[in-house]
Amino acid sequence: MSWDEADAIARRLAARLDAPLTRWPERPAAGGLLTLDAAALAEAGDELLGTLAALVVSGAPGGGSEALIALRDAVAAHADWTVVVSLFATRLDGDRAEELPLVVAAPVGDERVAALLAAGPHALTLDDAVDAGAVTDDDRPARVCVVSFELAGMTGGGIGTASTALAEALARAGHEVTFLFSGWQERTAAEANERWRDHCARRGLTLEFLREPGVVTVGTPHLVVSAAYEVDRWLRRRAQPFDVVHAPENMGQSAYAQLAKAHGAAHAGTTFVVGTHGPTRWAAEANRVALTREEFHVNDALERIAVERADVLLGPSRYLHDYMRQRGWRLPRRVHVQPYATPAAVRPESFSVPPAVRARSAAGASASTPGEPAGGDDALPRELVFFGRLETRKGVVTLCDALDLLAADASPARFEVTFLGPVAEVLGQAADAYIAQRAARWPWSWRIVSDLDQRGAAELLSRPGVLAVMPSTVDNAPNTVSEAVALAIPIAAGRSGGTGELVAATDRDAHMFGDDSGALLPLPLGEPTAPADPRPLAELLRRRLATVVERPQPPFAPAAVEAAYDRWHRAVARANDAAAAPADADAAASLTVCLLFDGDHGLLSAQLAALDGCDAVVADLRADGVGPVAAAASRGVPVVRPQRA
Repeated sequence: MSWDEADAIARRLAARLDAPLTRWPERPAAGGLLTLDAAALAEAGDELLGTLAALVVSGAPGGGSEALIALRDAVAAHADWTVVVSLFATRLDGDRAEELPLVVAAPVGDERVAALLAAGPHALTLDDAVDAGAVTDDDRPARVCVVSFELAGMTGGGIGTASTALAEALARAGHEVTFLFSGWQERTAAEANERWRDHCARRGLTLEFLREPGVVTVGTPHLVVSAAYEVDRWLRRRAQPFDVVHAPENMGQSAYAQLAKAHGAAHAGTTFVVGTHGPTRWAAEANRVALTREEFHVNDALERIAVERADVLLGPSRYLHDYMRQRGWRLPRRVHVQPYATPAAVRPESFSVPPAVRARSAAGASASTPGEPAGGDDALPRELVFFGRLETRKGVVTLCDALDLLAADASPARFEVTFLGPVAEVLGQAADAYIAQRAARWPWSWRIVSDLDQRGAAELLSRPGVLAVMPSTVDNAPNTVSEAVALAIPIAAGRSGGTGELVAATDRDAHMFGDDSGALLPLPLGEPTAPADPRPLAELLRRRLATVVERPQPPFAPAAVEAAYDRWHRAVARANDAAAAPADADAAASLTVCLLFDGDHGLLSAQLAALDGCDAVVADLRADGVGPVAAAASRGVPVVRPQRA
């Protein structure tokens, strides 16, 4: 399949601006949106460009951050234009994906484009089904349910982190938020559940549990099927329906509720937002694990239903949507990309961080000048901290291989090594044993820290002299990278998958390493994969250990992201209220029935006799069916016959 992100951005923006879309060299209409290549900027001329509402300019594939900066500067050189967004857009062709620099610009002083793109070029603010821009202070907050089998703090996992952060952000904005925990629990969890209810209540959330701990409610060998059924039944029992229900695609726990809505059986006034975190097949391909268990295929089926039947498909990266398109998933019409809300646990104001780090985060810039040679030991990293689950996919092997290369340098840099995260498996071996074996040859001290919660990990990372390393071989939008960026922590990260979308595109090369082969990873199971090359990471670490470490910038301001979540949910509530407004008392309900006559006069007569209350009966008949129709018409049944040429 093929997909051009630059074209998708232009079409979506033109629709929201109500502006005609033109592709150069076609001459654009005044007030329109023009897309063109960078080489055509001079040819178009300032006079023509000055008549437009927006401009989408693309560069040649490749070139990295320097090429994007050059394109941004070329557009900004036109005095009447201001650059709103600069990014790398994806062009998908079969199993190949290439990136090209892309700049979206607007006339100086026109804030419409900036408002629409403040949270990203595919953000919820661009949803054409509701008008977030029309929201006012008088619009009520939404009734929201966040369904998740993970809850930050109570369980581990990135889905829990993202789901909890979204729920808390919406609650802070004044929305009525219920968190429905759908994961399995043993009977011993009952007492702790009450403490978690209190914990969530202090954050403005109502915590509900899908079932009693340890209780099996549905006779099926597949917990995900049981959970999907229970979620649908739980939502149906609610006296007042939710405006919005959020659920992850992983496990497909909202699939039956979505099918019920599609069939008109329930949930008519609810918007189902399915979040893309990483489906079962994607995770299996990323870890190179065959789908040998029946439950994997059950998961896969429910996940595909959840994605296809979503009212809105929402993810933190466009990468995973590209992956789904390539693998033949059916995506809904409303597909959006918006960064996760920032978890409360890693907001600098919520825990103890050094004053210098707090000031740096608040200022939105590093205290050092990017790219400047280090002026003293205090400016250099003194500790490399691997941050993430200690498993193969997260890049443990890649980092160990890169450290072997650094250890072989003539004068190895001096630092300590920390592996921060839960211990899993690396290449079929316990991660702690694997790391101990690899570290035996290193000249540095090392340790594993696996017992910290989210806040404790943030405090460890926020110490001066720490360089956080996240070398995932493939990932969607790892919370570890987003959290480090939010805390102004210097990073060295792989840009595979969607990770490259988590920092400002113009900063990417300074903080990330990656594969430029164009392959959309992970490859399907059965296709051979080469081991990750550690040399790009080793080279990045050498640079970072020898130069001043600067703060990576997020692609979009966290405040703008959370404002977009708030306004979109209020827009949905506003649309629901408008749809529920009482109908005109003088307007009677309308019913039109279409009958297809197949030669049975008795059946046709009975059908027509039952339709006296209809507004119209459309009868598509053979000639010998005219008799019953004429009889019905004489009784006052409003029969209409299509005209035949």
